Amino acid sequence: MREEERIIVALDVPSKEAMRTLLKKLNKPGCFVKVGMELFYQEGADIIRQLSEEGYRTFLDLKLHDIPNTVRRAMKGLAKVGADMVNVHAAGGTAMMRAAIEGLEEGANGKRPICLAVTQLTSTDQAMLTGELLIDCPIASVIASYGKMAFHAGMDGVVCSAWGAGDEKGNQLFISGCDAGHSPGRRRGR
Repeated sequence: MREEERIIVALDVPSKEAMRTLLKKLNKPGCFVKVGMELFYQEGADIIRQLSEEGYRTFLDLKLHDIPNTVRRAMKGLAKVGADMVNVHAAGGTAMMRAAIEGLEEGANGKRPICLAVTQLTSTDQAMLTGELLIDCPIASVIASYGKMAFHAGMDGVVCSAWGAGDEKGNQLFISGCDAGHSPGRRRGR
């Protein structure tokens, strides 16, 4: 793996202009970048196409989570956008994750994008898990279970915080979100 691919730069900005400013400061043409909901919903699929044409590898971070058929159809469309990597929420279940892969394969013109499963958001803590989501298991167990489901569903890897890395890494692609200064169980508040 090239140095430019070891770190994915989050383009968590509200506009193309702000993205251009960030990329200019970064001064790393061809690096791997993440486009999340904020930028994608403001600028549309053309932002992915433009970045790809400029030589950037792109991770489209939309975290799809819906019924399997809807996710399959959405991923079929996203495969045509040109992102190198996309993701879903593992909480959507094995059938939804398999449907995501099917949709990507149907829509890909050649090599399909890498598809990752998000195990838990860093904003989720044990109190939220049990008190709001009514999941009465330790968060580490939930993360491990979601990681195993992702593996069995055929996901290419998982995304989780460094605190949840545990045993999910295996032979899958593993992406760890930076959560500097926060310990497990502390909510980020975003």
